[in-house]
Amino acid sequence: AFYGLKPSYAGTRAGFEAQQVGLDFTKAAKLEADNQVALLHKGIKDNPYIMFSEGNLAQYFYAKRNYDSAFFYARKSFKGLPKNAIHFAMISKLYANKGYYDSIIITNELINKEISVDISKIYFASMINFIDKVNDSLRAKVISQAIIAKENIPREKELQLMTDILIKGQED
Repeated sequence: AFYGLKPSYAGTRAGFEAQQVGLDFTKAAKLEADNQVALLHKGIKDNPYIMFSEGNLAQYFYAKRNYDSAFFYARKSFKGLPKNAIHFAMISKLYANKGYYDSIIITNELINKEISVDISKIYFASMINFIDKVNDSLRAKVISQAIIAKENIPREKELQLMTDILIKGQED
């Protein structure tokens, strides 16, 4: 007995019924997800300019580990609104998953000419993780970008910390 409860047929039956409810819930969740995906596709047709649906589809497929579809929608949302930090974060995450670390650097250069704090935070956070995986010229470029960001955005403590890690990590 466990805490005074005795196993019984009724308990087994209740467990079976709970399992059935769980299976029904799983089916309902899949149907709901399918409906949401259909609505997001409809949203692309209804308003192809805001890239909301494309960004959400990228996140949905990433969560489902369907990286090809996630990459497709991330590219679409990023090309539609390239200076959106959320789109930049998703495309960077997918580049990192594929080992395309140089693409993160190139993409940042294309969109972050006027330094955006949000995009810079995402960029430098990812570069802290991947700086050792890029060649020397790209590494020097990241360090140079970190120095420029450090000088131009002195009030952002998180950004200052990330740039310090990149700059001082290279000096040690």
